[in-house]
Amino acid sequence: MAQEPPKALPQTPPAQPAPAVQPKSLSLGEWNASFAVQDVEGNVSKLRGGPGRPAELVNSSMLFRADEIDYDRDTGDLRASGHVYYHNFDRNEQIWVDRLTYNTDTEEGKFYDFRRETHPHIVARPGMLTTNNAFHFEGEWAERIGGKYLLHNGFITNCKLPNPWWRLRARKVVIVPGESAKGYRGTFLLKKMPILYMPFFYHSLQKEPRKSGFLLPNIGHSSRRGIMLHAGYFWAINRSYDVTYRVQDFGRFCGKNNGVVSIIFCLNRCKSTGF
Repeated sequence: MAQEPPKALPQTPPAQPAPAVQPKSLSLGEWNASFAVQDVEGNVSKLRGGPGRPAELVNSSMLFRADEIDYDRDTGDLRASGHVYYHNFDRNEQIWVDRLTYNTDTEEGKFYDFRRETHPHIVARPGMLTTNNAFHFEGEWAERIGGKYLLHNGFITNCKLPNPWWRLRARKVVIVPGESAKGYRGTFLLKKMPILYMPFFYHSLQKEPRKSGFLLPNIGHSSRRGIMLHAGYFWAINRSYDVTYRVQDFGRFCGKNNGVVSIIFCLNRCKSTGF
Protein backbone atom coordinates (compact mmCIF):
# COMPACT_ATOMS: atom_id res chain seq x y z
CA MET A 1 0.00 0.00 0.00
CA ALA A 2 1.40 3.37 -1.01
CA GLN A 3 2.33 5.80 1.75
CA GLU A 4 0.57 9.10 2.23
CA PRO A 5 2.44 11.92 0.48
CA PRO A 6 4.48 14.11 2.84
CA LYS A 7 2.45 16.89 4.45
CA ALA A 8 3.11 19.43 7.14
CA LEU A 9 2.94 17.89 10.60
CA PRO A 10 0.24 19.13 12.99
CA GLN A 11 1.51 21.64 15.48
CA THR A 12 0.83 21.89 19.20
CA PRO A 13 -1.42 24.95 19.70
CA PRO A 14 0.51 27.74 21.44
CA ALA A 15 -0.32 28.63 25.02
CA GLN A 16 -2.39 31.79 25.38
CA PRO A 17 -2.18 34.47 28.10
CA ALA A 18 -5.24 35.53 30.06
CA PRO A 19 -7.44 38.30 28.54
CA ALA A 20 -6.42 41.87 29.29
CA VAL A 21 -9.81 42.30 31.03
CA GLN A 22 -11.64 39.47 32.78
CA PRO A 23 -14.74 38.55 30.68
CA LYS A 24 -16.93 38.22 33.77
CA SER A 25 -16.35 41.90 34.56
CA LEU A 26 -17.93 42.96 31.25
CA SER A 27 -21.67 43.54 30.95
CA LEU A 28 -23.72 41.93 28.16
CA GLY A 29 -22.90 43.58 24.82
CA GLU A 30 -19.85 45.42 26.17
CA TRP A 31 -16.52 44.98 24.34
CA ASN A 32 -13.01 45.72 25.55
CA ALA A 33 -10.22 46.35 23.03
CA SER A 34 -6.46 46.12 23.52
CA PHE A 35 -4.12 47.23 20.73
CA ALA A 36 -0.94 49.03 19.73
CA VAL A 37 -2.60 51.16 17.01
CA GLN A 38 -6.28 51.88 16.30
CA ASP A 39 -7.91 53.50 13.26
CA VAL A 40 -11.62 54.24 13.10
CA GLU A 41 -13.42 54.50 9.74
CA GLY A 42 -17.12 55.11 10.29
CA ASN A 43 -18.47 52.14 12.25
CA VAL A 44 -15.37 50.01 11.67
CA SER A 45 -12.60 49.85 14.26
CA LYS A 46 -9.26 48.67 12.89
CA LEU A 47 -7.07 47.29 15.66
CA ARG A 48 -3.39 46.51 15.04
CA GLY A 49 -0.99 44.74 17.33
CA GLY A 50 2.72 45.33 17.84
CA PRO A 51 5.81 43.25 18.61
CA GLY A 52 4.86 40.81 21.35
CA ARG A 53 1.49 42.50 21.75
CA PRO A 54 -1.34 41.22 19.52
CA ALA A 55 -4.59 43.11 19.12
CA GLU A 56 -7.39 41.79 21.32
CA LEU A 57 -11.16 42.14 21.38
CA VAL A 58 -13.15 40.50 24.17
CA ASN A 59 -16.66 40.52 25.61
CA SER A 60 -18.35 38.39 28.26
CA SER A 61 -18.64 35.31 26.01
CA MET A 62 -15.84 35.39 23.42
CA LEU A 63 -12.31 36.58 22.74
CA PHE A 64 -10.46 37.36 19.50
CA ARG A 65 -6.68 37.82 19.40
CA ALA A 66 -4.67 38.48 16.21
CA ASP A 67 -2.10 40.70 14.51
CA GLU A 68 -4.95 42.60 12.82
CA ILE A 69 -8.65 42.85 13.72
CA ASP A 70 -11.33 44.83 11.87
CA TYR A 71 -14.69 45.05 13.64
CA ASP A 72 -17.94 46.64 12.43
CA ARG A 73 -19.91 47.70 15.50
CA ASP A 74 -23.22 47.95 13.58
CA THR A 75 -23.26 44.65 11.70
CA GLY A 76 -21.13 42.55 14.06
CA ASP A 77 -18.86 41.52 11.17
CA LEU A 78 -15.29 40.81 12.22
CA ARG A 79 -12.18 40.04 10.19
CA ALA A 80 -8.93 38.91 11.78
CA SER A 81 -5.62 37.83 10.28
CA GLY A 82 -2.19 36.80 11.47
CA HIS A 83 -1.80 34.30 14.36
CA VAL A 84 -5.53 34.36 15.06
CA TYR A 85 -6.82 32.88 18.31
CA TYR A 86 -10.54 32.57 19.14
CA HIS A 87 -11.93 31.45 22.50
CA ASN A 88 -15.63 30.99 23.22
CA PHE A 89 -16.03 30.94 27.00
CA ASP A 90 -19.61 29.64 27.00
CA ARG A 91 -18.76 26.57 24.87
CA ASN A 92 -15.16 26.24 26.15
CA GLU A 93 -13.90 26.15 22.55
CA GLN A 94 -10.44 27.23 21.43
CA ILE A 95 -9.58 27.77 17.77
CA TRP A 96 -6.28 28.72 16.12
CA VAL A 97 -6.36 29.90 12.49
CA ASP A 98 -4.38 31.98 10.03
CA ARG A 99 -7.37 34.21 9.28
CA LEU A 100 -11.12 34.30 9.80
CA THR A 101 -14.33 36.13 8.95
CA TYR A 102 -16.98 35.96 11.67
CA ASN A 103 -20.23 37.57 12.71
CA THR A 104 -20.42 38.05 16.46
CA ASP A 105 -24.24 38.32 16.39
CA THR A 106 -25.09 35.16 14.42
CA GLU A 107 -21.87 33.38 15.55
CA GLU A 108 -21.26 32.09 12.03
CA GLY A 109 -18.14 32.49 9.95
CA LYS A 110 -15.24 30.93 8.06
CA PHE A 111 -11.84 29.86 9.39
CA TYR A 112 -8.71 29.25 7.32
CA ASP A 113 -5.85 26.93 8.32
CA PHE A 114 -8.07 25.61 11.10
CA ARG A 115 -7.03 24.00 14.41
CA ARG A 116 -9.51 23.28 17.19
CA GLU A 117 -9.44 21.37 20.47
CA THR A 118 -12.13 19.93 22.68
CA HIS A 119 -11.94 17.88 25.87
CA PRO A 120 -14.49 15.03 25.90
CA HIS A 121 -14.96 12.76 28.90
CA ILE A 122 -13.32 9.41 28.19
CA VAL A 123 -15.19 6.32 29.40
CA ALA A 124 -12.73 3.43 29.88
CA ARG A 125 -13.67 -0.12 28.90
CA PRO A 126 -11.79 -3.32 29.80
CA GLY A 127 -9.27 -4.25 27.14
CA MET A 128 -9.48 -0.93 25.33
CA LEU A 129 -6.80 1.75 25.14
CA THR A 130 -7.96 5.10 26.54
CA THR A 131 -6.53 8.59 26.89
CA ASN A 132 -7.34 11.89 28.57
CA ASN A 133 -5.74 13.94 25.78
CA ALA A 134 -7.84 16.60 24.07
CA PHE A 135 -9.38 15.77 20.71
CA HIS A 136 -7.57 17.82 18.10
CA PHE A 137 -9.19 18.86 14.80
CA GLU A 138 -7.16 20.36 11.99
CA GLY A 139 -7.91 21.22 8.35
CA GLU A 140 -7.34 23.52 5.41
CA TRP A 141 -10.41 25.59 6.26
CA ALA A 142 -13.69 25.37 8.17
CA GLU A 143 -16.98 27.19 8.47
CA ARG A 144 -19.40 27.51 11.36
CA ILE A 145 -23.05 27.29 10.33
CA GLY A 146 -25.99 26.87 12.67
CA GLY A 147 -23.97 25.71 15.67
CA LYS A 148 -21.78 23.19 13.85
CA TYR A 149 -18.38 23.26 12.14
CA LEU A 150 -17.72 21.92 8.64
CA LEU A 151 -14.05 21.01 8.42
CA HIS A 152 -12.64 20.55 4.90
CA ASN A 153 -9.62 18.37 4.04
CA GLY A 154 -8.68 17.76 7.64
CA PHE A 155 -8.18 15.16 10.34
CA ILE A 156 -8.90 14.35 13.98
CA THR A 157 -6.73 12.72 16.63
CA ASN A 158 -6.40 12.54 20.40
CA CYS A 159 -2.67 11.74 20.35
CA LYS A 160 -0.04 14.15 21.59
CA LEU A 161 1.21 16.61 18.98
CA PRO A 162 3.23 17.31 16.91
CA ASN A 163 3.77 13.59 16.14
CA PRO A 164 0.40 11.86 16.58
CA TRP A 165 0.45 8.05 16.66
CA TRP A 166 -2.84 7.88 14.70
CA ARG A 167 -5.08 10.17 12.68
CA LEU A 168 -8.42 9.97 10.89
CA ARG A 169 -8.12 12.07 7.75
CA ALA A 170 -11.24 12.95 5.74
CA ARG A 171 -12.47 15.16 2.92
CA LYS A 172 -15.16 16.55 5.21
CA VAL A 173 -15.70 16.38 8.97
CA VAL A 174 -18.91 17.70 10.55
CA ILE A 175 -18.31 18.72 14.18
CA VAL A 176 -21.20 19.43 16.54
CA PRO A 177 -19.52 20.73 19.73
CA GLY A 178 -20.38 18.61 22.74
CA GLU A 179 -22.18 16.03 20.57
CA SER A 180 -20.29 14.33 17.76
CA ALA A 181 -17.76 14.38 14.95
CA LYS A 182 -18.75 12.73 11.65
CA GLY A 183 -16.27 12.13 8.83
CA TYR A 184 -16.86 11.29 5.18
CA ARG A 185 -14.52 9.51 2.74
CA GLY A 186 -11.88 9.10 5.43
CA THR A 187 -8.68 7.15 5.94
CA PHE A 188 -7.28 5.82 9.20
CA LEU A 189 -3.52 6.43 9.35
CA LEU A 190 -0.95 4.88 11.67
CA LYS A 191 1.82 7.47 11.72
CA LYS A 192 1.94 8.27 7.97
CA MET A 193 0.81 4.86 6.71
CA PRO A 194 -2.82 4.49 5.48
CA ILE A 195 -4.36 1.44 7.17
CA LEU A 196 -8.10 1.51 6.52
CA TYR A 197 -10.47 3.37 4.20
CA MET A 198 -13.64 4.52 5.94
CA PRO A 199 -16.44 5.98 3.76
CA PHE A 200 -18.06 7.20 6.99
CA PHE A 201 -17.02 7.38 10.62
CA TYR A 202 -18.65 8.71 13.77
CA HIS A 203 -17.19 9.70 17.13
CA SER A 204 -19.14 10.99 20.11
CA LEU A 205 -18.00 14.16 21.87
CA GLN A 206 -20.64 13.89 24.58
CA LYS A 207 -19.67 13.69 28.24
CA GLU A 208 -21.24 10.24 28.40
CA PRO A 209 -21.21 8.91 24.82
CA ARG A 210 -23.80 6.20 24.32
CA LYS A 211 -24.82 5.55 20.74
CA SER A 212 -24.62 2.52 18.47
CA GLY A 213 -21.75 2.53 15.99
CA PHE A 214 -18.32 1.25 15.06
CA LEU A 215 -15.57 1.89 17.61
CA LEU A 216 -12.39 3.70 16.69
CA PRO A 217 -9.52 1.26 16.00
CA ASN A 218 -6.96 1.01 18.80
CA ILE A 219 -3.30 0.17 18.36
CA GLY A 220 -1.17 -1.29 21.15
CA HIS A 221 1.88 -3.43 21.83
CA SER A 222 2.53 -6.37 24.14
CA SER A 223 5.86 -8.10 24.82
CA ARG A 224 4.01 -11.44 24.71
CA ARG A 225 1.56 -10.84 21.87
CA GLY A 226 3.39 -8.25 19.76
CA ILE A 227 1.46 -5.50 17.96
CA MET A 228 -2.26 -5.55 18.80
CA LEU A 229 -5.12 -4.11 16.74
CA HIS A 230 -8.51 -3.69 18.42
CA ALA A 231 -11.73 -2.84 16.55
CA GLY A 232 -15.39 -3.39 17.28
CA TYR A 233 -19.02 -2.36 17.24
CA PHE A 234 -21.04 -0.92 20.12
CA TRP A 235 -24.80 -1.57 20.21
CA ALA A 236 -26.83 0.57 22.63
CA ILE A 237 -29.91 -1.64 22.95
CA ASN A 238 -31.77 0.61 25.39
CA ARG A 239 -31.08 2.79 28.43
CA SER A 240 -30.03 -0.25 30.53
CA TYR A 241 -28.43 -2.75 28.16
CA ASP A 242 -25.66 -2.67 25.58
CA VAL A 243 -23.48 -5.13 23.69
CA THR A 244 -19.89 -4.64 22.57
CA TYR A 245 -18.53 -6.82 19.78
CA ARG A 246 -14.76 -6.57 19.82
CA VAL A 247 -12.18 -8.07 17.44
CA GLN A 248 -8.56 -8.33 18.59
CA ASP A 249 -5.73 -9.23 16.24
CA PHE A 250 -2.24 -10.01 17.54
CA GLY A 251 1.06 -9.84 15.69
CA ARG A 252 2.31 -13.04 17.34
CA PHE A 253 0.54 -16.42 17.46
CA CYS A 254 -1.23 -17.33 20.69
CA GLY A 255 -1.81 -21.08 20.51
CA LYS A 256 -3.49 -22.02 17.23
CA ASN A 257 -5.08 -18.66 16.49
CA ASN A 258 -3.49 -15.24 16.18
CA GLY A 259 -6.87 -13.51 16.51
CA VAL A 260 -9.43 -13.48 19.28
CA VAL A 261 -13.06 -12.48 18.87
CA SER A 262 -14.86 -11.62 22.10
CA ILE A 263 -18.47 -10.63 22.76
CA ILE A 264 -19.34 -8.71 25.91
CA PHE A 265 -22.85 -8.22 27.26
CA CYS A 266 -23.25 -5.84 30.17
CA LEU A 267 -25.81 -3.86 32.16
CA ASN A 268 -25.38 -0.11 32.04
CA ARG A 269 -26.84 2.69 34.20
CA CYS A 270 -28.54 0.24 36.56
CA LYS A 271 -28.92 2.84 39.32
CA SER A 272 -30.74 5.32 37.09
CA THR A 273 -33.32 2.68 36.05
CA GLY A 274 -34.10 1.53 39.60
CA PHE A 275 -32.74 -2.02 39.41
